[in-house]
Amino acid sequence: MVLNSLGFVLARAGSKRLPNKNITPLQSNKDIVELAIEKCVANGIRVVLSTDILKHMQEFHDRSGVILVPRPGHLCGDAVDPVDVILDVLQSFIELPEYIVLMQPTSPCWDFKDLLWAMKKVQHENAPGIFSVNPAFKPNGCFYIARTRDFIEQHSLFLEGSYVYVMDWKESIDIDNLWDFRVAQAELDGRVLRK
Repeated sequence: MVLNSLGFVLARAGSKRLPNKNITPLQSNKDIVELAIEKCVANGIRVVLSTDILKHMQEFHDRSGVILVPRPGHLCGDAVDPVDVILDVLQSFIELPEYIVLMQPTSPCWDFKDLLWAMKKVQHENAPGIFSVNPAFKPNGCFYIARTRDFIEQHSLFLEGSYVYVMDWKESIDIDNLWDFRVAQAELDGRVLRK
């Protein structure tokens, strides 16, 4: 691991547009939360899982490389900002990591080498952060890297002076409804045909 960092995967029950999207198998009988965490752990990134989903609390309560933090009820609503969830978790740490790395499980189609490149860039430039966007320069949720002290001070994942990492549309698939889910599933299974 190139940075003194801590990964974050946030997942809550009660999705409105696509019920049970966080526990429905997407690839190899694994759901989007399992895939996101395995991607981190396999690449040596210690990850915090903040969740209120019983299945994941049972599955990850003693998993190596995973810090399970049960999500308090007041941080489980539709309008809750991920920033507030991360800040709540960080309050329980005696020693903070230099950087936090948020990966949204609803964006499952990107390659981890992109994150590793971004982490090296942040380290080499001593940058405050970097976040991924789609070709239209809209945040795609794949990853956000933020220097912890700046994140706390600015209360934002979009820090002043951050780099922007542009990814293609395929990597930027974000699961919000059944259509998105089926497209992501086809992409991960190699069933998307291109001319």
